[in-house]
Amino acid sequence: MKEITRTIEEVTALVNGSFSSVFTKQDVLDLIQSIEVKKENLITKEMLVDFVSEYIETQVERLDAGDILDLSTAEFDLNGCELSLESVDIDTRDLTRNILGEIDDAVDTFFIR
Repeated sequence: MKEITRTIEEVTALVNGSFSSVFTKQDVLDLIQSIEVKKENLITKEMLVDFVSEYIETQVERLDAGDILDLSTAEFDLNGCELSLESVDIDTRDLTRNILGEIDDAVDTFFIR
């Protein structure tokens, strides 16, 4: 027996156009099983990983030193007339805010495309 697949819209129209308002359990199961799930609307792990990777890469590219460096922690070394930066801390809270700041809007964009 050939399986018939229908969209949700087609099944809804079929039910609305039926003369009987009483459906057997088997009728309902047959209708449910005949609904075709559109694969293009499914989100795969690969799609999500690609999106998150692209989003983070874009956010990191937009950063500049002032966004992530805690300049108050800068330590310098003076060697004669040469001044060298020895160390400076990264403000991880600010870095996190910058990278994750617009994730809600980005996810909305992901689901719209």
